[in-house]
Amino acid sequence: MRADPPFFLILFLSVMASSLGSAFSGAALAGDFPGPVRGQVIRVIDGDSLEVTVMIWLDVTLTTKVRLANIDTPEIWRPACAKERAAGEQAKALVERFVGFGQVQLFDIHYGKYAGRVVARVENAKGEDLSQALLAAGFGEKDWCA
Repeated sequence: MRADPPFFLILFLSVMASSLGSAFSGAALAGDFPGPVRGQVIRVIDGDSLEVTVMIWLDVTLTTKVRLANIDTPEIWRPACAKERAAGEQAKALVERFVGFGQVQLFDIHYGKYAGRVVARVENAKGEDLSQALLAAGFGEKDWCA
């Protein structure tokens, strides 16, 4: 039986959490995982989505899409106007500079409701929160076409 990678990741981490006992919170047993999980960025999809390869066990890796928690950046693929597309490209460029193709850590991981991806808080190799950097740069959700 084949499972989508994000679901497999949550399932695997939940099983590991239950086998390790109280080292993890009860949230891990309910399908969420506090992390950290170390990953390598494969590509930046847009301002709030990445593709990341994560090591989930010794010599066991998988690639999954990660939607950033706590941020909704301007759209690139279906923008409401040209200003939104331009802002979306700028947000994507900021993410590319912030994480590049480097290592990241995922925290507060849970299965997303859209597009077969996980939602997580992402930090770069320096421990800086990517969503907070986007918010500080003015890329939080707002009316881009006004």
